[in-house]
Amino acid sequence: ARLAGAAMASLIEQQQDLLEGTGPIVIGVNGSTYEKYPTMHHRIYQSLAEWFGSQVSQRIKVELATDGGSIGGALIAMLAEKEEKKRLRETFVPEQRLIEDDEDKNTLPSQISVKSTPKKSVHAPPPPSLFGCLFGWLTPLKAKKEVVKVQGSLDLEREKLQT
Repeated sequence: ARLAGAAMASLIEQQQDLLEGTGPIVIGVNGSTYEKYPTMHHRIYQSLAEWFGSQVSQRIKVELATDGGSIGGALIAMLAEKEEKKRLRETFVPEQRLIEDDEDKNTLPSQISVKSTPKKSVHAPPPPSLFGCLFGWLTPLKAKKEVVKVQGSLDLEREKLQT
């Protein structure tokens, strides 16, 4: 229950607008352990109350989500598609000029131009998203594997130089 509470706390913390807001923080939980274990709800809520304190924990509602796996998968797919479309829209912007053709005036965009993206601070994290909250752990894991590979390559080079 404490591990489940810690996972929920990490998701809530990544959504600063939830913490700073005043509305309810609703978490849907799916699974037979949560559903059938008699004190699971209470124990998860206790761990969240310890983590956030009474002011935030009073707003947290942990509710049973039936068929959550199917609905959650569809929701994640929808949000991922929405984020991808947004990213593409920000990168590729059709110009406002239209081709003037004798047969069909002002109907086709003349070209698609690449919009320059604003420079972002190297140290600023990206804004949180549901997709990032659920799968954000993959990026640091991949980066860690790359660091290990580079470190291994450096060790091999040192050994070659020493011999």
